[in-house]
Amino acid sequence: IWALAAAGPAIAATGVQLARWLRVAVYIAMGWIAGAAIGHIEPALPAGATAALVTGGLLYTIGAVLYALRWPDPWPLVFGYHEIFHVLTIVAAAVFYTLIVAYVVPAPRP
Repeated sequence: IWALAAAGPAIAATGVQLARWLRVAVYIAMGWIAGAAIGHIEPALPAGATAALVTGGLLYTIGAVLYALRWPDPWPLVFGYHEIFHVLTIVAAAVFYTLIVAYVVPAPRP
């Protein structure tokens, strides 16, 4: 994940313009890389925590896909695909914040 994160600014510094769909695909892949560990952590999580992880991830993914497609664009000058992307990002962040407050903060310390 760190190699992908470092590659972003490195590519941008060269001035190379990657296709929007490719940039979005990399962002989505980076976000879901943590899913590789879900088999190890899911048994220790309450169902609500697992549901929140999946819901937040799906909201981020849907927002990214809509941004890449530049669709829908209901009111282009006021509230378009870019604003929808931001709304979905804010809702996803709120889901993860709620997950942390509900399941991480109350957890007993080792």
